[in-house]
Amino acid sequence: MARSALCRLRETFRATAILRVLDGFHVVTVAVEESSSILRITHQVGARFPLTIGAHSKVFAAFMSEDLVRHILTTQKESVYTNKKVGNIARFIQHLRRVRKQG
Repeated sequence: MARSALCRLRETFRATAILRVLDGFHVVTVAVEESSSILRITHQVGARFPLTIGAHSKVFAAFMSEDLVRHILTTQKESVYTNKKVGNIARFIQHLRRVRKQG
């Protein structure tokens, strides 16, 4: 079921389609349909990301209780793959409120 939906998304948007799920306090890639474009970003099934990394994680975090997000961020604050990390938890929570409101 998910595979056919990912294929439709890939064809409609001509981009890689990814399905991720929440597993504990991490987001895990469970299915990928890669774009046929020469230039594309690849994703590995099974890859795990802390909630402090990436837009996909923000979507999950935006719909969690703010107390839970604070707890997770304090335990994952050193999980950084780029120079962009959550330095101010209160500011991150405010950003999540905007994400929640805007959809």
